[in-house]
Amino acid sequence: MRYHHPVNAKAPYLLQKCGIFEFLRSPPLADRFPNVRNHSDRIRLAHASAERAVRDAQAPSSMRDMHDGVGRAYLLTVLVLSLVLRIGLILNMGDQHHFKDTLQYDLSARSILHGSGPDYSVPRAALYPAFMAFAYTWGGEGNFRAVRWLQLPLGVALVALCGMLAYRMAGARAGRIALVASALSPMLVFATGLLYPTTLYACLLITAVLLTWEMASRPRVLPAVAIGLLLALVWLADPIAMVPAAALLAWLVWSAWNGGARARLRVGLACGVTLLAVVAWVKFSDSRFGGSGVSLDKAQYVMHIARNDSTYNQGRRIRDTGPFRPTSMGGVVGRELQLLRTRPVDYLHDWSREFMHFFSPWPDRITSVNSYTRPGVRLLGIVYLLPILVLGAIGLVRGPARAHARSLLLVPTLSTAFIYAFFITQARYRVPVEPYLIVLAAIGLTALLPGRVPWLGAEAAGHAAVVKSGRSESG
Repeated sequence: MRYHHPVNAKAPYLLQKCGIFEFLRSPPLADRFPNVRNHSDRIRLAHASAERAVRDAQAPSSMRDMHDGVGRAYLLTVLVLSLVLRIGLILNMGDQHHFKDTLQYDLSARSILHGSGPDYSVPRAALYPAFMAFAYTWGGEGNFRAVRWLQLPLGVALVALCGMLAYRMAGARAGRIALVASALSPMLVFATGLLYPTTLYACLLITAVLLTWEMASRPRVLPAVAIGLLLALVWLADPIAMVPAAALLAWLVWSAWNGGARARLRVGLACGVTLLAVVAWVKFSDSRFGGSGVSLDKAQYVMHIARNDSTYNQGRRIRDTGPFRPTSMGGVVGRELQLLRTRPVDYLHDWSREFMHFFSPWPDRITSVNSYTRPGVRLLGIVYLLPILVLGAIGLVRGPARAHARSLLLVPTLSTAFIYAFFITQARYRVPVEPYLIVLAAIGLTALLPGRVPWLGAEAAGHAAVVKSGRSESG
């Protein structure tokens, strides 16, 4: 804090003038501004509006901070609930794969298990097959149930990370809402049992986002190195992640641009570590396994299916009726640029249509038929996601979060939708960015709820008083 005015008789008047007198008399300051300790000199906040106090307060820096702010009993209850839901799903799924793409990951995992490295005859990145191979070492080769049990901690960790992100950006009230919303999310629950890299990808990405938010306020070496390594791992989970990873680094560069030479140096370190880690893996994998998985073979095929298969090309103006012919990366880029030059209106129509479909609450374009793709099960997605989207839109303009925080939440969300719009968008592609929609929804709901809600805790009253006083905490 920058305010060091001495105590004097005018303090009550100044507090009233700033609109925070009642706020300072309410429950402890740390409940509202987690890094303003209860023993802080209250007069230091005398001339600071509530909005400025929120902006100047540093974000909580650990899980312990969230544990103290949200409440031990509340946090443990939600995490146990999320654990029970995900265990129930895993027991119900058994040892079946349910979706055919799992077999490609399984084939590469068996190759790793036998010491041959990733099988690049199937167009899948290496990280998730390595994860499956690790599960096979103790569960037995081809034991899908073992993979699901290994994913279980990641599914619960994703709930905690989502709550922490909301807490660090908007306070304890938003953190509590985000914890419950992520614990009950049908897609996040389902992804825990899905034998795809979805949950692993989501955990790595949200951890990188949390550290990015930390770096924006306190540029340090270790978070910078961790961000670089995490983004490289995200890319190893799914090559499509190169776009949200690049967007996240770009946001970090923009955030630190006016922060001085030290901040820019730390951000440069994060970018450099990402690049070095990716290049190191490509060199090592090429020399050791005869490939790196860095290709657009899968992307080309998906793009062809999007324009050729009647399941996906309904409403598209650009269609491809010929057989699939793979080409080089340069050939793919050149072909798409040619289409954009010669048919710009049709190309932008198809892209914008897919971009909007990315946020569709109805899970469609599903070719697998099993007990998890029935219309009744898919209806859960609509019932859950529609309120999240509406509240998220409110959270973009209202609620206890800075504009800087909102922009960071939009970066992985919009960049992921941007790149998938060139191919096919499906509900499961949205799962890695659903935590950011949940955080935005938690911010929006915080702005709408009354001052005191029992399950959100007593500190919500003080939070609402700040907003109602005309000094919104939005940045």
